Amino acid sequence: MKLIVASAVIVIVVVAVFLTYWTFLRPGGGPGSWMFKGAYADFRGQGTMSDQGNIFNLNMSIHEEVLDFNSTHAQLLTSTSMDNGLGTPYTSNTTSWVDLTKNDYTIQGGTLTRTYDTTVTVGNLGTRNCKAYEYSVSGVNMTVYVDNAVEFPIKFSISSTSGTSFNLDLILVLTNIPGLK
Repeated sequence: MKLIVASAVIVIVVVAVFLTYWTFLRPGGGPGSWMFKGAYADFRGQGTMSDQGNIFNLNMSIHEEVLDFNSTHAQLLTSTSMDNGLGTPYTSNTTSWVDLTKNDYTIQGGTLTRTYDTTVTVGNLGTRNCKAYEYSVSGVNMTVYVDNAVEFPIKFSISSTSGTSFNLDLILVLTNIPGLK
């Protein structure tokens, strides 16, 4: 059971770091676009984790918020929570300053494996035209669906089959970003 909990925490950390990158450091995302003090995005998702034939449900939420920013850096609040039904839910609140000048599609330790155009249907947003970016990061495969009109991620699909396997979809459920509310 400790292995499953540890694996779940690793999933949370990878997703939170990835979400922070995509939400605030990607090309086009910066002062002058949708970056403003108080900008936020809430993602929620459900998935499964499997280990030695046992299957557990995952419920996860991530809140990203711009607390402050200038021309080169943004102060971000990242709040994550995950419950896998095995004990006390995992929660984390982190505030950090991130560099907005690193505008590229690379992720430390990760490889961009494929990009393509697609459509995604998300709750109150309906069907949106997106660019999908597939990454491989430390044995975890992630696809980020970035809305073409707003250039902001609206869905993340994360999976792993090595060791403890898991599948998780995180979907944008609430935001104050123009064009997505």
